[in-house]
Amino acid sequence: MRTDHRLRYAAIEIVGVRTLRGFDGNAREHSDAQVRQIAGAIERFGFTNLC
Repeated sequence: MRTDHRLRYAAIEIVGVRTLRGFDGNAREHSDAQVRQIAGAIERFGFTNLC
């Protein structure tokens, strides 16, 4: 089994939900109308996680 060397030193940290914040470098920002459209498409067609 091949393991990505970057994951070898990864750690899991338990934190409170209220301490989480968005990543400023994330280019994906949707308007409320777009979010409703996406939610409608997921509801209609389902959601598939390809990972």
